[in-house]
Amino acid sequence: MSAPLGADAGAGFGWDDMNIYKLGYQWQRTAKQKIRFGISYTEQPIPSSNVLLNILAPGVQEWHFTTGFSHSFSNSIQLNAMAFYSPAKKVSGANYLAPNQQISIEMEQSGLGVSVVWGI
Repeated sequence: MSAPLGADAGAGFGWDDMNIYKLGYQWQRTAKQKIRFGISYTEQPIPSSNVLLNILAPGVQEWHFTTGFSHSFSNSIQLNAMAFYSPAKKVSGANYLAPNQQISIEMEQSGLGVSVVWGI
């Protein structure tokens, strides 16, 4: 390492700039109910040469799929729910501290969320 961590010539996460492409759709199923779908894609932001430090933050995802809905029970109470999934993605590269060693980082993501809103 020829410079401090994070400096231009130093070690760091090495993330590349990203273009993210997103598409979403909302369907007004009834006057009280909305259903949403979404998808996003980006190219891999982590080059294989920077796998080692990205063990701390392995954000290697490329695809995300989302869905959700809102339902109004009255003028003042609404239920919202969402779910997302991002399929597993792996990036491998040499360990620059031990060049004979290959290391890999991998992540898969999923989640659910529910909220109730009142007084709207």
